[in-house]
Amino acid sequence: MHHAQDVAQHQMRTQMRRLLIAILLVAKLAGITSGQEMEMTTTAKKQIVVLYSYRTLMPVNADWDRGIRRGFTAGFQEPVDINVEYLDLARNEDDQYLQNWIELLRQKYGDRKIDLVLPVYTPALEFALAHRDTLFLDVPIVFCTARRDLGDRARDEMGVTGVVFQFDFDGTLKTARTLYPETENVLIVCGASERDKSFRDAAARVYDQYAEELDIEYVEGLALPQLRKRVAEVRPRTVIMALVYDKDRWGNDY
Repeated sequence: MHHAQDVAQHQMRTQMRRLLIAILLVAKLAGITSGQEMEMTTTAKKQIVVLYSYRTLMPVNADWDRGIRRGFTAGFQEPVDINVEYLDLARNEDDQYLQNWIELLRQKYGDRKIDLVLPVYTPALEFALAHRDTLFLDVPIVFCTARRDLGDRARDEMGVTGVVFQFDFDGTLKTARTLYPETENVLIVCGASERDKSFRDAAARVYDQYAEELDIEYVEGLALPQLRKRVAEVRPRTVIMALVYDKDRWGNDY
């Protein structure tokens, strides 16, 4: 467990270093790191808008925020004003909710000069790209922690770059079988939202190759009491693989 935590922390630090490099690159392209121009600038702060995918109190937001602020502190000599928005897109995806956010952001930033938009995680990047012309026209975007396929497509747009992640489903299962070589069964747990199902589908494309070696079962969208009961009743020699679990079948958010 400690080794897994160390690996996760190392990956987070690596992501943040890459993110800082990307920010510096975009800043340089935008002309805000030129030594000659910096001598001519006023004390006006550079305006950064950070768009988080999750709601305010999600613990992972704190980790991302510390890394982002540390990167700006280490990378810039001039003052930076970081504006933060918690979009909560993982729990709210209906059209009216998105439209409300569009109107709010337009009111807050429509008359201000924004120097950089920094979407964090896949939903925020999708949102920023879809509404860029409306909200942040011609503003550089540096994204953090996006799904690889989306990140690769995003980089094809002018003034967009960032860092991506990729789930190692195969490596995770191989590690589990190394730790527990007598494994015969795999119980894969995931939620019922569309995003949950997308992770299930990605995992299934990998785990289908083990169908002749292992008894693989998927448990999707159970309410938490039911899930606890199901997990408590697993057969011997079972490994439980926990994927993303944002929502159950009855619409409860976790």
